Amino acid sequence: NGAGDSFAGAFLSQYMQGKPLDECMICGHWTSSIIIQVRGCQIPYGLEYDPEQARKDIFGEEEPENDNGNAGYDFSF
Repeated sequence: NGAGDSFAGAFLSQYMQGKPLDECMICGHWTSSIIIQVRGCQIPYGLEYDPEQARKDIFGEEEPENDNGNAGYDFSF
């Protein structure tokens, strides 16, 4: 269904723009969640990525927060 490809493409598009890793992950999640709802690997016409709306779609109204400020994700290696 292309969900993995769409996640990778969305993540990398944000990463190449210098966005924080949590923003890259959210964009990837949002994009793949749209792709699994349609036939083929194409975002429906007229639908655009809105970071604030994507956060609400993924986390609901209350976004998890941890002490490193990465929206609940731990990116420490």
